Amino acid sequence: LAHNMKTTVSVMGLNTILQPWLDKLEYEDLSQADFENTYQALQSTCMSSIDEAEDFLRSLEIIS
Repeated sequence: LAHNMKTTVSVMGLNTILQPWLDKLEYEDLSQADFENTYQALQSTCMSSIDEAEDFLRSLEIIS
């Protein structure tokens, strides 16, 4: 799943932010706690990106 997300985040311009976490999930043998912390950081950043994209979309609707 982490590997498949790499293409998506690339298209979204989030490589710099998300790549280290995705690499960690894909390649490292993480303890449960490390996995949960890494996943939480990844999820939080993705959710913030979605919120930002929705705000941008609403701003376009106001203009048109």
